[in-house]
Amino acid sequence: MIFSAKSIPGNEKEIIELQNQLIKNGIKLITNQNLPIHSSGHPTMGDLRDMFDAIRPEAVVPVHGDFIHLYAHRDLALTSGIEYAPLIQNGECLDLVSKEVKFQIKVDKLSVDGTKIIPVDGKILSDRRKVMHDGLANVILKKIPDVNDVVAIEVQFIGLFEDGENKERERIKKDLLQKINKRISEFKKERTRYNYIREIVSKSFSQNRGKVPFLQVLTLKM
Repeated sequence: MIFSAKSIPGNEKEIIELQNQLIKNGIKLITNQNLPIHSSGHPTMGDLRDMFDAIRPEAVVPVHGDFIHLYAHRDLALTSGIEYAPLIQNGECLDLVSKEVKFQIKVDKLSVDGTKIIPVDGKILSDRRKVMHDGLANVILKKIPDVNDVVAIEVQFIGLFEDGENKERERIKKDLLQKINKRISEFKKERTRYNYIREIVSKSFSQNRGKVPFLQVLTLKM
């Protein structure tokens, strides 16, 4: 099998894993590491200059790459005799007749999430990353309807302990329940209860596990 292109920066790990699997299955690989091969979909500066000379466009608008690439593309166009080579940023809408940026729209990196399109830096994926890296702690406050006092508390852990850590899990759970029960009746509002519980959970896991889990405080009416 021939890998006829160099690895795009950032994709090296996945490509090496693929190549390792192919080699394990008895497939011989040819790459630019053992033969001088490379097929690129990107034109060189010489190719771009030839295109400018052949087409002679009135304007060139660089739109692909980092700013270092956009500047180089713009400078190449200007030195090739192109009179108009503006630099624009993501979301800017350029009018090629008036040569002005008419307006700008908000642009985000988006992700497909089931049937929805969501922002990559939004709350949904932020919460998932937090749970993935730090685990999840659920503290369930059980109450009787029309009574504001908490009558029972349950603690659940997700992604925080291995199967063989039952004693450690139960020790931390018991410690949390004792500390939460000690003063929970003093806090009547949900926000103050949450802050009180969060302080206890954060301190306990920071000391015992070196991390602070994502916390959910849930109220269950019995």
